[in-house]
Amino acid sequence: MSAVPLVSIVVTSYNYGRYLTECLDSALGQTHSPCEVIVIDDGSKDNSPEIIRSYGHRLKSVLKTNEGPASSWNLGFSLSGGTFVLFLDSDDVLLPNAIATALPSFENPGVVRVQWPLIQIDEHSRRTGGMIPGTELHEGNLRDALLRNGPASYMSSPTSGNLWRRSFLDQVLPVPPQFKLMCDAYLMTMSPLHGEIRALREPLSLYRTHGKNDYHGMSFLPRLERDIKSFEHRCELLRNYCQRNNLTPDEEGWSRDSWFYRLRNVTEQLQALVPAGEKFLMVENGSWGMDKSVGRLPIPFLEKDGYYNGAPANDEMAIAELERMRGEGAKFIVFGWPAFWWLEVYPDFAAHLIGRFREVLRNEDMVAINLA
Repeated sequence: MSAVPLVSIVVTSYNYGRYLTECLDSALGQTHSPCEVIVIDDGSKDNSPEIIRSYGHRLKSVLKTNEGPASSWNLGFSLSGGTFVLFLDSDDVLLPNAIATALPSFENPGVVRVQWPLIQIDEHSRRTGGMIPGTELHEGNLRDALLRNGPASYMSSPTSGNLWRRSFLDQVLPVPPQFKLMCDAYLMTMSPLHGEIRALREPLSLYRTHGKNDYHGMSFLPRLERDIKSFEHRCELLRNYCQRNNLTPDEEGWSRDSWFYRLRNVTEQLQALVPAGEKFLMVENGSWGMDKSVGRLPIPFLEKDGYYNGAPANDEMAIAELERMRGEGAKFIVFGWPAFWWLEVYPDFAAHLIGRFREVLRNEDMVAINLA
């Protein structure tokens, strides 16, 4: 990029006045210049409109009636002029160097999207120790893998962890009605069909978990069913793309390899295995967010203040935490497929489990051990 590009940050706001100032300050405080900040408030009933007005001409803003996230994305994009665009949820935060760090990855004109992990924070802006997502992001030319394995076959960052090339967005926006609540799922599906994805290892945003998030604030089972519905809409997008391009996809493979269908299968197996109301330890890299809506009491392992606290530093820590949680009533430990690597990386911990306790289930999705 020879000239310094204008970057547009589109903030979508709805009833998050408590967090909005921190969000807007982070957008306005980017080290990259020029940046424009556009705020679309979707009919907030709290003090969000007053906060937005207090910034005056430092940002562009529209206060509109409530129509859902897609309407805010579409309007915000139509008002933007940046060569690159970032959609920022109003309860999240950008680190000051986010735009400046991501832009060099667009030197290759074939790159349509740069993504990065987010540091998880709580409602008080305290870091929980978790990362969103909890597994490594994918990158490269993912078109063939997407068509072969389906729309859930690669790991993406949520909304506030992506910078988009405008020329791509011009081709695919506005967000269609079936994705009005899951705008990012639409772009995650379309982007590999139009160019390359780049993934950064350095977290450049903060993802706030506060119990009222539109997505992560939902209970696990309703969220999973919403994910499955979104997955089916994404499959329809791919199906239409294949028809237009005379391609014959492996649609059975899409379902077979679906993260969401696998997670539903795991949930059903857990409900059959763990008695109702029992505590169990859930090892899955913090990516599932399973909660008591499954009728059992999953505890993330390792855990701190109720949140996933990352992998243990060594075998000794893992064993000590296991025994502590057993003492607090955990009756099972379950390893989900994203965390099967634990059993190799922590051999003494695995030997401790195998030597002292009984394995009750092992398949391609999960390993379960009775700790009684």
